[in-house]
Amino acid sequence: MKGISAQVIEELEFTKVRELISHKCLSPSAKDIALKIVPLRNHALLKTELHRVNEYLLILRYDQQPQAFSGDEIFDDLKLLKIEDSIV
Repeated sequence: MKGISAQVIEELEFTKVRELISHKCLSPSAKDIALKIVPLRNHALLKTELHRVNEYLLILRYDQQPQAFSGDEIFDDLKLLKIEDSIV
């Protein structure tokens, strides 16, 4: 993790944070993605992601349920449709 020392990552228990996040994931691919999370270094990207977190917190604060996707893995189906790296 370029720019952030291994000692800081260890002190922040970043590996443990990734594991906690992955346990909340519904699909195996989401768990894999969660385990590959790295600290953000780009300030603009960090602000964008913090804005998303604030939106999520507002949803929770006003007792609205966020939509959870619990469908089957669709990557094989996407390959059949030849639209890989697409978001449905």
